[in-house]
Amino acid sequence: MTFPKLYKLSKKKNASISDVQQMENEVLVWNLDFKRTLKPDEQSEWNVMQILLGDPTPLNQDQDDVFRCKFSNATTFSAKECYEHSCMEDGDKFPVKMLWRKGVPSKLSFMIWSVFQNAIPTMDNLRRRGMVVINRCWLCKQQEETELFFPKIAEGIQGKAIWKGVQKGRYLVAKNISITINNGKSVSFWEDLWCNNEILRMTFPKLYKLSKKKNASISDVQQMENEVLVWNLDFKRTLKPDEQSEWNVMQILLGDPTPLNQDQDDVFRCKFSNATTFSAKECYEHSCMEDGDKFPVKMLWRKGVPSKLSFMIWSVFQNAIPTMDNLRRRGMVVINRCWLCKQQEETVSHLFIHCSMARSIWQYFLRPFKVEWVTTASIMDHFFLWKMKFGRNRGRKIWELLPYAICWTIWLERNVRAFENQENHVQEIVIKVKALLFLWGSLDKIFSNCSLNDLMNNWEIVVNL
Repeated sequence: MTFPKLYKLSKKKNASISDVQQMENEVLVWNLDFKRTLKPDEQSEWNVMQILLGDPTPLNQDQDDVFRCKFSNATTFSAKECYEHSCMEDGDKFPVKMLWRKGVPSKLSFMIWSVFQNAIPTMDNLRRRGMVVINRCWLCKQQEETELFFPKIAEGIQGKAIWKGVQKGRYLVAKNISITINNGKSVSFWEDLWCNNEILRMTFPKLYKLSKKKNASISDVQQMENEVLVWNLDFKRTLKPDEQSEWNVMQILLGDPTPLNQDQDDVFRCKFSNATTFSAKECYEHSCMEDGDKFPVKMLWRKGVPSKLSFMIWSVFQNAIPTMDNLRRRGMVVINRCWLCKQQEETVSHLFIHCSMARSIWQYFLRPFKVEWVTTASIMDHFFLWKMKFGRNRGRKIWELLPYAICWTIWLERNVRAFENQENHVQEIVIKVKALLFLWGSLDKIFSNCSLNDLMNNWEIVVNL
C-alpha cells in the first residue's frame, strides 16, 4: 500500500522476507526482481523504500518466525482478547456481559445474540434471504414484522416512555447517593458521582471516548508506577494537544489517588434517607418533591378496592390504557369513535367523564349528596376534587369508594361493547356500580344494617343514613 508501483513491477509478489534477501559480492542486499528497468520516478520510490528498510540483517535459519499479539501478554493467540480489542478500537458497545447470565440457558443467550444482530428469522429477514412471504407481524397482525422483540429505534411511542422513566430514575438515585470509597470495586469511575459531584463521562467526553477502560471501577484505573500510585485510563493512542490539556485538568480535579482499603466494600447511602438501605418508596417520594409532581398516590390504594383496579386507575392517570386515540398513536389503524356515545373521539377524559353516558352515571350517584359537580378537564383533576368529603357516616365511606366503582364499570362496559358486541342501558350500568359498592363495602361493614335490595331500590335513603 505504501509503494504500489514497486509492488506492481516486482515478480515476487508472494515472497517472504527470506525470498527477497540475496548475496551480491559477499554483501546481503534486497532483491525484488523487477520486470524491467525502473523509470526515474520509480527509481526514486525504490531509493525511499531502501532507506525505510535499511540494510538487511542475516536471518536465523534454526528458528521459526514468532508472531505475538500486541493486545495480549500471552504468547498464544486469544480469540476472546482479539474480539475485546476490536470492540475497544471500533468503539463498539455490544453488551457482551448481558448475554451470559447465571441461570439463563445457553440457547437463550445465543437467541438474544441473534436478536442483537438482527439475525433471527423474522418476516423481513426471511424476505431479505430470498423467501417469498407476506410480511405481517404475527402479534398485532397489522404492521410489518421487523425486530420482533425490541423496537429498532427507541424513539417510537411503544417502549420509549418505559425506558425514559427508568433512565430518569437512575440519575435521580445517582445524584442523591453519597459514596464512601473503600476498595473501589463497586464504584464506576466514569458513571458514578464520586468526584466533586460530577459524572466524569459527561465532563470529559473526549477522554472517555479514547479510554479503553470505559466500564472500569476506581480500583481498575489505579496503578503503581515506580512505587507511586497513579491514574491510568489506558488511552488508545497518544493524546493530541487539546486532549492532553483536558487530561491535565482531569488530573487536577481527581488529585493524587489515595490507597484503597481492600478489606472493606464501598458504601452507598441515600441522601434523602436516614437509613443505610435503599428504599424505593422514599426515592419515589423524593422524586415527587423534586419534580413538583402532584400524582395522587394515596388515591390509588383504598381499603376494599382490588389491586387490579388500582393499577387500572394508575394507567388512566398516565393516559396509558388502550383507548382508541392511544391505539392510533401506537400505530394501529382504527376508527376513533367512542364506544359509549358513538358521537365523539374516544380519549381517556372523554370516556370516563365527558361522554354523555358517563355524565349521566356520575350525575345519578352525585344527586343524593346534593353536589353540583363541574366537569374537570382530566380524570386526574376529577380524582383530586374527589378528596373533598361529602355525606355523613355511611355516605362518606360510600363517597370514597364511588369513583373507583364508576370508572371500573365504565371500562368494563366499554370492553363488552368493543369485543362482545353487547350493549347495556345506563340503568343496568348503575345497578352494576351499586353491586360493586355493596361487595367492597361489605368487607368494611359499611352496609351492616342494609341489604343489597335496599341499596338497589332506595339509594338516596341508604346514602343519607
